[in-house]
Amino acid sequence: MPPTTALDVLADHDPIHVGASTATRKVDAATTLAHPLSRREVEVLRCLAEGASNKLIARKFTLAEATVKVHVKVVLRKLKLHNRTQAAMWASEHGIVPAAISRI
Repeated sequence: MPPTTALDVLADHDPIHVGASTATRKVDAATTLAHPLSRREVEVLRCLAEGASNKLIARKFTLAEATVKVHVKVVLRKLKLHNRTQAAMWASEHGIVPAAISRI
């Protein structure tokens, strides 16, 4: 059965294609946004949505803080967003983070 949500797609090793206009729409990896997010970019996006700083994200994934900054910039560019807050809202709306986290 093909993956139906961003979290299902994340289980695959290939880059994921995410995008849906509402939280209820399913993510279809073959036909949505033209900008795929890598597994690491989705992980960073999830951490952003949880309110983690670049330093905390770097520690979690054993990365340099500068590398996390690059990942954040790439996520923002690919999703055509301007800041971390928009990225967190986007992640919540598109099923990247559980709804309970986004309500905090």
